Amino acid sequence: MNLELRAHISDDTAFLHCDGSIRAGESGRLLRANVTNLLHQCPKVVVDLSRIDYMDSSGLAILVSLYSAARCAGSKLQYRNLTTAVDYSRSRASDSATWFQQKAS
Repeated sequence: MNLELRAHISDDTAFLHCDGSIRAGESGRLLRANVTNLLHQCPKVVVDLSRIDYMDSSGLAILVSLYSAARCAGSKLQYRNLTTAVDYSRSRASDSATWFQQKAS
């Protein structure tokens, strides 16, 4: 599933509701761009992650790096409802292990 974002602003706080997956590639870039944009518009940004069904380690790195962006923008960033486990596996590493196992046989 791709990432769908819905934002609204109430008073001095921007809320970003996320639905789908956060991973390396387009969904990660989309999240970063939207949060960065909101950080420049509002002093407080709340990101609701309750509908995230998958996140890889690159997605987690994006969430962590956005704290620096918030600090640089003079804004506060808060994540809510982070309930999805983060997938730290690397498909290329597992592909390499399979290749080595086949060669050893």
